[in-house]
Amino acid sequence: RSTSLLASILYMTAPYRLEDIYIRGAAGEALAFVFIPVFFQGLYNLLDQDGKKDHYIAMGFSGLLLSHNISALMAAFAALLFLLVYRKRLVDGKVFKALALNGIFILLFSLFYLVPLLEHRINGNYVVFQPEAMGSLAGMKAQSLYPRQLLFSMFNKGELNLNLGLQLVIPLVLVPLVFKQIKAVKITAVFLVLGLGSIFMTTGAFPW
Repeated sequence: RSTSLLASILYMTAPYRLEDIYIRGAAGEALAFVFIPVFFQGLYNLLDQDGKKDHYIAMGFSGLLLSHNISALMAAFAALLFLLVYRKRLVDGKVFKALALNGIFILLFSLFYLVPLLEHRINGNYVVFQPEAMGSLAGMKAQSLYPRQLLFSMFNKGELNLNLGLQLVIPLVLVPLVFKQIKAVKITAVFLVLGLGSIFMTTGAFPW
């Protein structure tokens, strides 16, 4: 419980999340932060625990879809890695059935949004559906970060603050001291890889 409380505080006070709320006013993206842990709690409970809370998968991913599509897409890619790590559990009929049921419920919960979206996609001519109108690989490359921006970027008017914050940097620095304990617990190792991979993807070193 104490570890969960500490992790929750670190998560809620992450600079980018606060930036979303108080500076960018990105309500959808800020709301998505609520559902990411719910979604992965469901996956973890199904694949590594007793499976009694697997309905969190449907709750979490539906919430992501209905709050911020890009966050839902990123969570889906992260979930693929999660499923790859726990692939041996997928041969269990109960686990596969639970995943399928959650997928159906996600679809049902989201149909009131997805059907009109599909209708607009097919029949409308909107900027968001035009190739590279809302963003491009070149644009992503131009906006990628230097490592120092993850550590030292400041709150300057008109600029995004993209640093990780001391509350996240300090634990990362201490990782080598507890690496054996992390490696021994599969779920911790998975999230460490996901976290470091996500950080790496924001930098210019990642080959977009």
